[in-house]
Amino acid sequence: MQNPTHFGWQIELNHQPTPSTFFVKTLNLISVNHLSNEAASCMVSKFGLLENLKIIGCHGLESMSIASDTKLLS
Repeated sequence: MQNPTHFGWQIELNHQPTPSTFFVKTLNLISVNHLSNEAASCMVSKFGLLENLKIIGCHGLESMSIASDTKLLS
């Protein structure tokens, strides 16, 4: 198994209503090659306020399930 040599992700946070809560509205997955389909699907479902998702160069990610009740705009 190869170790990932380069990956990146960007999380844009809104104002935090409490110290233990944050909301992710934009998620950019860039060159994340060791992410399973299940992990990606779970991540999107856990970010209930996610509006924008970009997946760029994630060669190991073959498919992903996104529930119809998400707030994704793009």
